[in-house]
Amino acid sequence: MNYSLFEPQILVDRFASLPENIKSSLNHPSDAEIVEQICRNNFLEDGDKILMVQQLTTLVLMGFLLPEELGREIANNLHLNLKAGQAIAEEIDRKIFTSIHADLKRVYSPLKEAAADGPGPVILGVTSAETGSVTMIPGGIAAEAEKKLKGASIQEKIAILREAATAGFASQIPNIEEHLKESEFKLYGEQKTYQDIADRSGLSLKTMVADKKTTESQAGPASEVVQKISAYFKRLPSPGELDSFFGDSSLTKLLPFGLDATALKEVQLEVVRGVTSGFSPEVMANFFAQLVKRGRLENFTAVARGAGLKESDFAPDNLRWLTNQAAAPLGIGRQTFGLA
Repeated sequence: MNYSLFEPQILVDRFASLPENIKSSLNHPSDAEIVEQICRNNFLEDGDKILMVQQLTTLVLMGFLLPEELGREIANNLHLNLKAGQAIAEEIDRKIFTSIHADLKRVYSPLKEAAADGPGPVILGVTSAETGSVTMIPGGIAAEAEKKLKGASIQEKIAILREAATAGFASQIPNIEEHLKESEFKLYGEQKTYQDIADRSGLSLKTMVADKKTTESQAGPASEVVQKISAYFKRLPSPGELDSFFGDSSLTKLLPFGLDATALKEVQLEVVRGVTSGFSPEVMANFFAQLVKRGRLENFTAVARGAGLKESDFAPDNLRWLTNQAAAPLGIGRQTFGLA
């Protein structure tokens, strides 16, 4: 394949045309984490080579390669024997492609090949050195969005951020807080859009948790902030990007909104409490489905078991959901929260 044919706009346009379930895989760094771990499991430790496998996986998800072509492309681009390339590809297929095979066939539409193959793949022209993180489409499109935001008018910013939130990668945009300003949205009567983006991305929660910590450090009453956090979870129509707070930071080396480890833990605890007491059972179920799909349930469980929750901390409907058969297929139960 001639990778020199891949211009940023081609990738952005293709991404926009994909079905939501494939966008979901591309919008979150968990698949990149999975691919990195697969590479390491197969004794591939070089960072640049891991990045290349992640990028090739992205090309499959975007319909430029078929899943069965991945092993050959890995072998050719990384100068491995075909057996080694196939071993990596088969594990990627099992862990990422299996549930979306039919959709991958439907979206398959390769670019026309040039006479000779070009250099190895560089998704969106963004390297790991430029983004400071792994670069599958989340990092690539998020970094591309940030570039557009820097020179954009207020109306253009609103459109870019709205699209990012709808697609589910707003929390991955570097320095999003510099661009997501309520005052600018108000100028164009877009207060509701601002709130929706802040809520979906998790920025609202991150800000409220920081406010709570500041209030407590000043020995002031934090009850008002606690009420705001409770209201936040109750108004959410979907889990948004809250699962991103439970990604494996040891692999991505990137925490949401630039949080340090201590601040991240505080936000995680609020998510655990909010899921149990504020979410509706439907939103709670969707949240856990996201955690399972993106390989983040183990991280969530570790936080939840250490939160010291009691049955009285759960909304009655959520406690019933947790103990009935609906939660079992997801591997969720009382044990997830350390309940006897």
